[in-house]
Amino acid sequence: MMTTDAKIFADEIIRSTRTNPLVRFALRVPELPRVFKNLQPSWKTVGSAFGAVFNVLFKGPDISRTLYHDLAPAFPDEIKVLFSTNRIVLAEIEDENPRIYVKCCNDGSFALVVHQGLYKFLYRVARAFSTFFVEFSTNDERALEKNYKGARIIAEIFWWYKNTKTAWGPSYETTRENLFFAYPLVHAAESFFLCHEIGHIIIKNNGNAFSRHEEESRADFIAASMMKELPSLKSDKFKEMSEEYVVLGQEMALLTFSSLEKLGVNFGTAHPPFNVRLNAIRSVYSGKFQGTIAKVEAIFQEIMRQIEEPSPEEKEWVNGAEQCIRETFISLLDACVARNVEGTPLDETGFGFTMSELLNEGFAYIIFHEIKLIARNGGRAQAKTTVNSLLNLSQSELQFLRVRILVHYFSLQPAPLSTYFRALFVH
Repeated sequence: MMTTDAKIFADEIIRSTRTNPLVRFALRVPELPRVFKNLQPSWKTVGSAFGAVFNVLFKGPDISRTLYHDLAPAFPDEIKVLFSTNRIVLAEIEDENPRIYVKCCNDGSFALVVHQGLYKFLYRVARAFSTFFVEFSTNDERALEKNYKGARIIAEIFWWYKNTKTAWGPSYETTRENLFFAYPLVHAAESFFLCHEIGHIIIKNNGNAFSRHEEESRADFIAASMMKELPSLKSDKFKEMSEEYVVLGQEMALLTFSSLEKLGVNFGTAHPPFNVRLNAIRSVYSGKFQGTIAKVEAIFQEIMRQIEEPSPEEKEWVNGAEQCIRETFISLLDACVARNVEGTPLDETGFGFTMSELLNEGFAYIIFHEIKLIARNGGRAQAKTTVNSLLNLSQSELQFLRVRILVHYFSLQPAPLSTYFRALFVH
């Protein structure tokens, strides 16, 4: 197979962003309980169990290559030829920023770069979406319903993305049934973005020149047209997927980014606003699935309403929850300070486990606001008075101990928790 500029670029960007295998091993060990939990307890799964553990510890997910193989039957022949001759090269890189883009190279080849963060972010949203908004009846029919807690969870995911450009959010219980619905939803959502970039390549490869917004709109139309054909493909991923699933995936993905755009996240000027893109993409379906589209849109409107215009009752509930989280965090931190002053090692104070549970409750922004106050001046005066009087600590001593405990905890956490924590001490 020929060497092209796209192949050289792809190899270099993969190499430059790849995590050291030993570092990856250390970072992914915490994922093993989840892997084992999802495996069926059967001797038949020993081989798959070994493969799953090996992939978690040593390999990247390589989701985009699987996605390509599933989508390839829907690609025009010219695109298949470009892939087979390295004129298009797929590069999945270890970057948490949810992004996908095409790099146009000097020799006319194209590097299609997919950040692993795109799948992680879409999965975070889809998991919450399927858990809180999709209700299953006894015959497995789905009903989309508004849900206050689900809106709060997705709002928290949006907050993390806006502040860290990575996929993160609180923990919550879900069901296997909801997870089985979430996976194809993500697959359809990521498929749309990949098809959109293929649309750009088709336009550029044919020598067409349009304004940036016009090219984006045409790429959207090409993507939606390819997506419409997915349920008829023989791919394992798509052969059981109805056309409604595909529409749900598109809608969820574009409404997610449309919501982030409304919250002030800047996606650049190349793309038209997401709400404009949605209207154009929906036209491909000629009025079909209007009921499904309306329900998904109502869910995201509810999410945005809770963020931007909560009712008096919701404000009261949120204020109470924020105050509870604030007081619990300070009490937990100062209890750890007291035990540490008395000689208990940091790893044995019980702070880490309880702190992680607290962050998983949501309202992480409240905790980080308190941490920012601690970084600046030691924290709230009313919260430290009791500890000071009991332990006879000065303001600077209390601040040092609080910061020491927090640094110890966050140094053991993955990104974005650790990186966002460090940023609080820089600004």
